[in-house]
Amino acid sequence: FFHPNSNGDMTGCGPSGMVGSVMNLKSFMKGAWQSMDFQHMLDVAGISSFGVVLLYLGTVVMFGSCMLFFGVAAWENDEGRRQVYLRCCFTVGISAMAYLALATGNGLLILRKVGPGATQGWVYSNTMMDYNPSNPNGGAEGDRDPTYPLLYLRYLDMLISSPLILYNLCVLVDAPAHTVQMLLFCNCCMIACFFQGAATTTPSKWVFWLLGCVFTAAVVGILSQVLWDLSLKRGRPTRRLFQKLHIITVATWAVFPFLWIGSDGTKALPIDVTLMTYLGLDVMSKCTFGLIMLRNVRDVALPKLFDMGTNLESVPGTVGYEDEGQ
Repeated sequence: FFHPNSNGDMTGCGPSGMVGSVMNLKSFMKGAWQSMDFQHMLDVAGISSFGVVLLYLGTVVMFGSCMLFFGVAAWENDEGRRQVYLRCCFTVGISAMAYLALATGNGLLILRKVGPGATQGWVYSNTMMDYNPSNPNGGAEGDRDPTYPLLYLRYLDMLISSPLILYNLCVLVDAPAHTVQMLLFCNCCMIACFFQGAATTTPSKWVFWLLGCVFTAAVVGILSQVLWDLSLKRGRPTRRLFQKLHIITVATWAVFPFLWIGSDGTKALPIDVTLMTYLGLDVMSKCTFGLIMLRNVRDVALPKLFDMGTNLESVPGTVGYEDEGQ
């Protein structure tokens, strides 16, 4: 820059005021955009790039299913079927948020195997400080200790979404309240036990795994005996629909304890294999479950289980109750 009648000093020629603010904002946005490139999106501590791609794929599949179920529910006139569709929508919607959080490096803890020889054990590690892009499955530069991620957000996802699946099955066969409560209780205890076992780094984890298997057997038993017997008392369309959904639910529930042994239990399975298996189970137990329900529930007479629209004036002991005999 040349300013006439000046000494040639260009220190005052830099941007200032509004122009300077715009230039600083431009520089900041450029740096932010560069940090959001494809390579940075795949950098998650403890998970390979392929594993992160699987998590993003799970996000897309779950979110797409969520939009489908929500759209069908919005156009449904029958209140009972609308509630079924919305429960399917909430199930995959919660999973979509969980997959997205994991894909962006949230909702997980890193365990590192330390110690010499037979005395090696797993300890919690610092997720952010230990990450090195050149060695995503190791740690800091030159550190080759094996690591394994604890996906604790997945257990929270299961704790919230799985009761919605079981509740849909209970509505389908008009299960009594005590059966629903026992089924949901055993399911929550099952997930809590498996999570506690995964978070425990000592051999006592297998005690929680065993308790989790007991509650898993209880859930499968209620589905296969109590709800199955109730479905036989319903019409043929209800019976056939329940049998399809029963097979999917029991199969995915029963596989989980064995998958837990290879993943959070012994950490022998590569994390990519674990994520692929989790994704397959979620697609079967949530997306496929919802699509089958979506296709066949119109042929089923849904009972009004726990009807929120009960007329309180007809319920004894409530305000406004009128006894016709008086």
